[in-house]
Amino acid sequence: MSGFFPDPKPEKKVKEKYKGIKRTPLKKKPFTKEVSEKADTPELIRILDNAMSEFVRLMRADKHGIVQCFTCPNKDHWTEMQCGHFIPRKSLATRHKIENCQVQCPYCNEGLAGNLAVYAVKLDEKYGVDTAYNLKVLSKTTCKRPAFEYQELIETYTECVTKLKANLIEQ
Repeated sequence: MSGFFPDPKPEKKVKEKYKGIKRTPLKKKPFTKEVSEKADTPELIRILDNAMSEFVRLMRADKHGIVQCFTCPNKDHWTEMQCGHFIPRKSLATRHKIENCQVQCPYCNEGLAGNLAVYAVKLDEKYGVDTAYNLKVLSKTTCKRPAFEYQELIETYTECVTKLKANLIEQ
């Protein structure tokens, strides 16, 4: 009958089993532009996110590096602005689409949670009618890319960022 009832204090046995073993806190990996050959997919996605964010902000910057927020009239240097997404980044199908990524000021991107009502209208004005709707539909699809595609995109965006930075006038 003793095997029928569960142990009332199983955590005591677990604590005794792992007594003396210290937990090490997880550390965030710093951003690096170099991609190792053994990089896993989440690492590649993180590197691609950073490269694409720089590209989106630099692509819309003037020769002095000033960009305007997509959803409001705020202007600032490209390093002070953010890359806002109409469809959240959790959707891999739209995460790295240029139509989904626009320059936003921190207030619109974080404070107003993307300012999505204005974002949708401006997307349709810029890329054509139903762009916002089509992005929403696309976000519901499954997307799984092989690692080499992420590596190719990283190389492409990194090259473009280097060229765009070379065109800026130093102040």
